[in-house]
Order: sequence, then C-alpha cells, then structure tokens
Amino acid sequence: MVDKVSGVLVVGEEGKLNEYKKELDKRGYGYITESVSDSGRALEVAKREDIHWEFCFVEEGEEGSGLSGLGEKLKTILRETPVYVISGSRINLYNDGQKVKGPYELNWFDNNPRGLIKRVLDDREDRIRLDGKLGGLGRVLRDQGHKGYQMETRILVVDDEQSIRELYSAFFGMKGYSVDSARDGVEALAMLRDPGCRFYRAILTDGEMPRLNGLGFIEEARDKGLVSKDTRIFFASSDPGLIDTANAVREALNITEVIEKSGSPSGVVNRVISCLSGRL
Repeated sequence: MVDKVSGVLVVGEEGKLNEYKKELDKRGYGYITESVSDSGRALEVAKREDIHWEFCFVEEGEEGSGLSGLGEKLKTILRETPVYVISGSRINLYNDGQKVKGPYELNWFDNNPRGLIKRVLDDREDRIRLDGKLGGLGRVLRDQGHKGYQMETRILVVDDEQSIRELYSAFFGMKGYSVDSARDGVEALAMLRDPGCRFYRAILTDGEMPRLNGLGFIEEARDKGLVSKDTRIFFASSDPGLIDTANAVREALNITEVIEKSGSPSGVVNRVISCLSGRL
C-alpha cells in the first residue's frame, strides 16, 4: 500500500495560478498544492496514487480552450474528492462524481482570482448555507455523511470598544465559533465590500459608534446587498432610546433581534448563540 499525503489540486489559467496558491498559503493549508494549467497534466496529476486530494478547484477555460470540459473528466477520476468546477461565472460542486448543488452565479467576483478561491475556501472551511449562491453545500454533504463537513459559523462583531470586541471574540471562540471584528460601521462596510470577504452567518453590532452607528451600518449593508438574506443581524445597545429606535425599524432592516446590553458581554453572546441554534 502506498503511503499518501494530503493535497489540493488547483487547475486554471497560468496567469491566475500564483494568486490561487498565495491564498492557499495564506490560509496555512499544510497540503501539497499542485497548480497546473494544462489539461493533460491535470489528468495525470489527478491520478497520482501517493496523494489524497482533499479537494480540487478547477477553473475551466472558454469553449475550445485547453481546459474546456476538464471538470467533467476530473470529477470522474476524483470520485472521493469534492471537486469545485468554475465555468464562466458559475460554479458547481461535485462529490462522489455527482453534482451536489449548482450552478450558482458568481458575478460578484468581478473576475478577481483571489476573491474566487477565497469563496471556495470559505465554503470548505465554514460549511456555510448561502441561499441562492453557495447555498446548502455544507448541509448537503453533511447529510450525505461526507467526512469533515459540519455546520460551522463565522460571525462579524462590530464595536468601537476594543475590550468588548476581544471579550465577544473570546466568548464566541469558547463555543466553537470563528470571529472577525470591525471598529465601527465604516470599517465593517469596507470588509463586506472586499471581493474576498467571507460569508457571515451572523453579525453582532453595537448601537453607538463613531463615523457610522449600528443602525446606519445595518441599513447600508442591507440596502447595498452586502450581506445575504440568510445573515442574522443582532443589534445590541445599553441606550434605551436606541433600543426603542431599533425595535421600531427592526422589521424594515431585517434585524434578527434587538438586545439590551446589561451585565456581562457573555449574556449578549449567549443570546446570539441561542438564536442561531434555534433555542429562541
């Protein structure tokens, strides 16, 4: 029996391969990464018996190009490997040679290779449910019993107090959640506009912040379509006036819950987690 090492197979245009590999390296993937731009070479590498391919990412070329139709061949060879096939502005995910979900429109990538592979890696890492785009991939694979696919959640915390951000991150982290943070609404919007932005299952925002407060941030994010309709947004404040205002616009801004800050930040975190887990 051949001892195998884990690997990631990335296939695409020569000019984009370096960008794809940079993002893989940035994420700290401890895998052998094979980046190829030739169809014949890709098929040869995919058959290597000394590598267990964790997943395959293939960006097919235009009709008639050397990479056209390659995804169909790779998903047949790599039957035990999740294969993401990007063709034009669409993506399909295959597992055990069968389509799991797709196609999904990827027009928000603006042909940004780093943004494209970030989205694929986010799906791999977060097992997200993003309705209408990468919706349900993690859930479907989990239901099929595919190893390693559990529903995880990434949360964006927006608060101008560093100590509060750190406490939220610590409390969410203890519950197994991954957290990104922003100092105010302006910084949070900039993060959401980034082509490589992660999908957030939930956003927890403070009410009073400099430059752009919580309600202003939520309104802009919803109005500009920077968050999915599946993203749960939680508004937290210790100001009774802001709580009343937020409750008045809660339905209009699709705010999941308005939380009154009282006591330890752990109480706010527990409230968010209870909503996400369906206990409320």
